[in-house]
Amino acid sequence: MISPVIDLQVTYLIVDDMHQNIPELTKDQYWDSTDFQLPYTEATIHYQKEAVLGSAADIEFVTPLKHLFIYLFYLFLCVYYYYQCAS
Repeated sequence: MISPVIDLQVTYLIVDDMHQNIPELTKDQYWDSTDFQLPYTEATIHYQKEAVLGSAADIEFVTPLKHLFIYLFYLFLCVYYYYQCAS
């Protein structure tokens, strides 16, 4: 069984690929920055707290070949059924 997360990702991929409406990725002034400060006014400076990173902040994902194959096969089926229903 394929997880609902993959189903959602496949749906987004199909929509983006079908409409060719993917925004261009542009670098801004914070592109390479990991240290940032939230803007506080003088009235709210006493609310300032240190930023907390979640426990999953440094996780690197590795997709096993088997999962990649299942994902691509599922994507193929979604596109195939989309075109079958559209005709």
